[in-house]
Amino acid sequence: MLLIFTAAGRLREYAVIFAAALLHEGAHIAVMKILKIKCQNIKIMPYGLIIKSEMTKNPNEEIFVSAMGPAANFFAFLICVNFKNLTFFALCNLALFLLNLAPALPLDGAVIIKAFLAYAKGYLISYKIMLTVTKITAVITVIFGMIFLIITKYNISLLIIGMFLLYNIKNEKENLILLRKKLLCRDFLNGAKRFKIKHIGVAKDVCALTLLSSYTPQCALVVSVFDENFKIIGTLSQAEISDGILKYGARVKTGMLLREDITNEKQAEKNTSVGGKADAIYRDGI
Repeated sequence: MLLIFTAAGRLREYAVIFAAALLHEGAHIAVMKILKIKCQNIKIMPYGLIIKSEMTKNPNEEIFVSAMGPAANFFAFLICVNFKNLTFFALCNLALFLLNLAPALPLDGAVIIKAFLAYAKGYLISYKIMLTVTKITAVITVIFGMIFLIITKYNISLLIIGMFLLYNIKNEKENLILLRKKLLCRDFLNGAKRFKIKHIGVAKDVCALTLLSSYTPQCALVVSVFDENFKIIGTLSQAEISDGILKYGARVKTGMLLREDITNEKQAEKNTSVGGKADAIYRDGI
């Protein structure tokens, strides 16, 4: 982008756009500091900057952090639009505000929607939904970007945004794998004094890994395991499910996680050796 603006003799405009992007990301970082969320790295993208932070188990924090970026741009627009010399800066802030409302990861609008969906659909399902929406949004953006380029004969901004949204899907898939890994850690329950209970029932031959899709924020999962006669043969807590997957592998059945069913630990590990590695756990689909 810098090369494009330099070639066009638009370095001043680029500096103004970059200043609006810094304001946006600065608002994110300020809130992250307040909430004590660690910033891992910052990437420079065609449509601005991307901050990669540690994964938070609290969607409310994710919503707050994501909302502050567009909010900062919107307030900057409201203030600067009244000054003639700051008209371009005001328009840049308005553009960033509108752009970040788009339902495409990693933009703030998609992150906020994903966080809200997590309460109803769970961490994994909400991420998968927004990943699908991101693909659709990216394709539509590319199509309209090509039409816009044909009409204007020079403006490729929308096309670039669409292409990078498509490219970023790979990163989002990697983040989904990391989320599965994070869900297996007790960190998602540690520190809670009071929380809701989500109770579901499954057959004893159901793969325990599929239960990760039922993990929801501020809620502990309790699973009743049924035999072939629909009689409850035991109950598993969320911690027992996570520990069992890590111990016995990605393909372990819920029935095997019950103490009375694990009569021979070595035999259980042998039966689940395919996919028993930690990497295999995170790669398996849910």
